[in-house]
Amino acid sequence: MQVQYTLNEIKGTTDTISSKMTLNNIFTIAKRNVEGQDMLYQSLKLTNNIWVLLELKLQPGVTTATLSLKSRSVEVAPYVFQAYESIIKN
Repeated sequence: MQVQYTLNEIKGTTDTISSKMTLNNIFTIAKRNVEGQDMLYQSLKLTNNIWVLLELKLQPGVTTATLSLKSRSVEVAPYVFQAYESIIKN
């Protein structure tokens, strides 16, 4: 199942975001550009062995981004979104 979330006031490039996430054990699997949008595909594993796949859509010059989450346990989504937002803004 997939859940989407909008991140606001995004600063930085996909590279800086990817680096911040890696420092917090969220790993970038792939990065590509689709029709002018930068896409980051990331994964993380929670301490209870739940895997989460993330897709971040960024558009250069735009401060909002769309974060999509896929997991067998989507009830973790609000917590993952909150952590992601906290990491990006620090």
